[in-house]
Amino acid sequence: GAHYNLAQVLTAEGDAEGALQHFREAARLFPGAPTFWRDLGRAEAQLGRWEAAIEAYGKATEDEDCHADAKQERALAREKAGRAAEAEAAWRKLLAAAPLMPMPRNHLVAILAERGDLAEAEQVAAAGVAAAPGHADFHHNLCTVRSIRGDVKGALAAFRRALFLEPSRVE
Repeated sequence: GAHYNLAQVLTAEGDAEGALQHFREAARLFPGAPTFWRDLGRAEAQLGRWEAAIEAYGKATEDEDCHADAKQERALAREKAGRAAEAEAAWRKLLAAAPLMPMPRNHLVAILAERGDLAEAEQVAAAGVAAAPGHADFHHNLCTVRSIRGDVKGALAAFRRALFLEPSRVE
């Protein structure tokens, strides 16, 4: 635990490289501690070392019932590493397991929209609104997709609902 604790302090002080060394040592000494692997993944990601982050997050998530945060961060690292198909599959799996979790839905909608699969993107966004009508992110996703599709009236309605739910979205 001492290496892990030192890595936390170094992270707080902004010494990413020093923290990384101690996170690696903590994970080596305690290979069965998923939190150590997750935080090692975070340290690698902070430095833009996406492949190393993916590997560390993988060790943190070997237990399927553990660390949804690390699973999301691993999917994001896959996106950053240019592993689009793997990232999409991971976001779909996370969304199926936790349909009210915003990050998987947000990223999946973005991936589909960027690829031009606007009908599916709208379907995924609308499913979020149906599942959690009080969640501003889901309305914002729906607004974005409808805007891209040219449905100004539908986009405006969704954005108004997002603003009603979360007025701080006005920038």
